[in-house]
Amino acid sequence: MYFIDLDANPFIPPRFELVEHKRGGRLEWDATKVALYLSRRQLLKGGASGHELCKELEGKPALNANVLDFLLAHHECIPQECKRDSFGPHVLFRGTTYRWPSGELCVRALIYDHGTHEWYWGAIGLDQYLNDDNPSLILAT
Repeated sequence: MYFIDLDANPFIPPRFELVEHKRGGRLEWDATKVALYLSRRQLLKGGASGHELCKELEGKPALNANVLDFLLAHHECIPQECKRDSFGPHVLFRGTTYRWPSGELCVRALIYDHGTHEWYWGAIGLDQYLNDDNPSLILAT
């Protein structure tokens, strides 16, 4: 049994600035109680902007970057649906927002490399248009 402190200060990568971190108490990790969220707009050709998706996720239980860092430390806990056959996906953790040195807002993402079979993190700018390879991890309701 694992617990994740969603109230703890998140990891801030070098040169990134923390903009927002939605706290959520202590989470008992259960992969069956999380879901990959896709907006209907992400399924359309061209996708939806990251900013639009953040607005759509307001009020939904989006998980923060502390969950991402937990999953990177415990690969066995990563839900199987996070490892799809397509390129990516980049599973977004919208509960924590950063700013790149360029000034653009971004969120960190869990990425699976099908070539090396390794998990790592990256960042996705909210000015980008995101499609069905960019779901957000949320608590299932």
